[in-house]
Amino acid sequence: MLYLPIYEPGHPAQQSHKRGLRLALQEIALVYEIDYVNTRFDLPHAVAEFQPHLLLMQCHHVTSVPEEQLAAAREANPTMVVVNWNGDVYEEHLTNPLMLGFLNRHVDLQLTVNANVISVYETHGIQSAYWQVAPEPVDYDNLPEVPSHDVVFLANAYTEQRKQLGASLMNMSGVNTGLYGRGWQYANGHTTYDFPTGAAIYRNAQIGIGDNQYPEDYGFVSNRIFEALASGVFLLHQVVPGLEELTGLQDGVHYVAWLDADDLQSKIRYWLDKRRRSKRDRIRDAGRAFVHEEHTFDERARELLLELIPRIQEQQLATP
Repeated sequence: MLYLPIYEPGHPAQQSHKRGLRLALQEIALVYEIDYVNTRFDLPHAVAEFQPHLLLMQCHHVTSVPEEQLAAAREANPTMVVVNWNGDVYEEHLTNPLMLGFLNRHVDLQLTVNANVISVYETHGIQSAYWQVAPEPVDYDNLPEVPSHDVVFLANAYTEQRKQLGASLMNMSGVNTGLYGRGWQYANGHTTYDFPTGAAIYRNAQIGIGDNQYPEDYGFVSNRIFEALASGVFLLHQVVPGLEELTGLQDGVHYVAWLDADDLQSKIRYWLDKRRRSKRDRIRDAGRAFVHEEHTFDERARELLLELIPRIQEQQLATP
């Protein structure tokens, strides 16, 4: 397999901590990884030399992987299956005319974490599927020392809506709230892509918070819902349309859903009550077990190779 993941410039922690999918794929096949964002690369040459069965890209824009290089790569290995995975929510990047044309011409299967766009792909004859991220591997027996909080919110404050949510949490009387991320006026730290530290913060808290800034998008959640649940924190997460249908995560079983800031504050105080400790622990444990069983990168690799790719190959063979 030839694997082209995104390592964002300016985030060196990704190079050591963002490795779960690669490790899962390496359990199945020989994997050649190219850091195509930060290094110069010759895709046709790599394909001609390596002759992969599968090219798995994280291409979010048509300019990310030059179209002429991808076309030449396909000519160098005509039997290679090309899969693109877009882990962003933004429909303007997922379905603009340039991207639709790029996918139609060069990609066998488009994977997305925003199920809203699948109907658009179907209209344009593009094979697509909902395919989520998973928690990165963490050594839970060797987590770093971190502070304890009643409530923690790990998120970057890049919208006014999220800043207001963070402020409302910090202003709760009698509740020790920890904010971690970029953009906060008074942050307790920054954990983006530092998954071991994030896991330690979650595990050392009584309640973790997750929000949904895109309620109009079906099934979209960030990686933090999986990171939080996998760490073993009781999670209050804002309502996500389609979450149970697409992931199996159930409100009241694996986590507890909230609607708005007032509802969230009410539920924080309810679940911090010592009388709910045993029920809170049961939900926490069920969420952790479910994610470690159903939402690992090993499971994602299995879905890709044993379900999604065979499905499109069957459809291609059935097409006259």
